[in-house]
Amino acid sequence: MRQKVPDNPNRSIRQGPKQSPWNGRPTGSAGLKTTGLIAESDRLRTAWTQYESDLLDRYLVTGVEDPRINLQSIISRAFLIDAIRPDDFTGLVQEEFRFSICLNFILHILMTGCFQASRKSILDAIVQDRQAYGDVVIPSYLRRCFELISGEKRDIPDYIAQALTRSASGENSYLPDGALSTFEHIWGRELSFHGEAKSISVLEPACGSANDYRYLHSFGVSKFLDYTGFDICAKNIANARRRFPTVDFEVGNVLDIPADDKSYDYLFVHDIFEHLSPAAVDIALAEICRVTRKEACLSFFNMADIDEHVVEPAGLYYWNTLSVKKVRRVLMDSACDIDVVHIDTFLRDNYDCDDYHNKEAYTLMVSFDA
Repeated sequence: MRQKVPDNPNRSIRQGPKQSPWNGRPTGSAGLKTTGLIAESDRLRTAWTQYESDLLDRYLVTGVEDPRINLQSIISRAFLIDAIRPDDFTGLVQEEFRFSICLNFILHILMTGCFQASRKSILDAIVQDRQAYGDVVIPSYLRRCFELISGEKRDIPDYIAQALTRSASGENSYLPDGALSTFEHIWGRELSFHGEAKSISVLEPACGSANDYRYLHSFGVSKFLDYTGFDICAKNIANARRRFPTVDFEVGNVLDIPADDKSYDYLFVHDIFEHLSPAAVDIALAEICRVTRKEACLSFFNMADIDEHVVEPAGLYYWNTLSVKKVRRVLMDSACDIDVVHIDTFLRDNYDCDDYHNKEAYTLMVSFDA
């Protein structure tokens, strides 16, 4: 029998939300419309609850999923920063996108056989602007980026050299924290210079163990947010509350969000829709539209420009390929505009990067204000 997660010792000191709209409707599966969706919710809950709390706390925050270098996490942070300070940081966001593709490339070559002894040789090849080192083809975007950040008047630390000369540490076993945290420090500094701003209310469904919130906090974004995160797995919420005892983390279900209509200004979500049945996808999208007042940033890890969803049951849940056309049609019932971003195409068109690790990743920016 797996160990039961103990009650959070800090739970009693949580300040919780201030008159949160979360408290406006009953929680649980009572609001779901059919027995089938209640059963699906129970299976999803079981699928995640079967894992130990420590594993859940590390899930989706290491390797290419590390929110410091995962492009879709960076997009979500940029989405919130732009809501707080419209158009103030466009150039810096673009540089962080460049940072993401460069460190992901270095991570890939290190994970696939270029061991510590050859790091310096790879860096030497980049310094010499060579197109390859042995079997490793060095892409033009990496060479161009090194040129930009290694000059005498650089504004951004040379994270490429750091990644290839310093020892790996922390949760990521291949890249050093100094390189990984480059923009964590930059954003913390930049946002501290901008004083106080009126907070925006933000909802994050499927928040995991504060997977992305922990970096909203360390990047200095969270101080501008009136944030609520929820997850169907109580172990994830216990982890999140242990990390942030005064932040509003709740057990909840994206198929029945216990909040009034238009309760939150902004919403962002990662890695949930592909794990739902087609009927549940439509309901989850409708719920997200119902509770969001201004804009939502929806990240998909397995989507394609196809006419129908490709349904793939995977044990207790699904691993579907979703149709961008069908998802867009559902959203347009409530939205006034949708910006569809195919991550691979975006990187190829803007950064000459054609080696992004997930060709099926999409982010949809959904606007509800006219």
